[in-house]
Amino acid sequence: MHGPLLATYLADLARTASGRPLRRLQFRLTRPLFLGDRFRVEGEPAGEDVALRIVSGDGTEHVTATGALR
Repeated sequence: MHGPLLATYLADLARTASGRPLRRLQFRLTRPLFLGDRFRVEGEPAGEDVALRIVSGDGTEHVTATGALR
């Protein structure tokens, strides 16, 4: 799957879960995802920021990110 599309999923989670806009999103693609792969987008607060990641069904981490909220 296309990296910027995955980053969009991360940004959407951060915005909707926090109710605040993003000031910055930094992400790192660590393993590829392919069409048909099941995955989930996860996030948790990290101080003023939010820690985000995309993992596949077996728990493999594919993308990590940090979002700075306004």
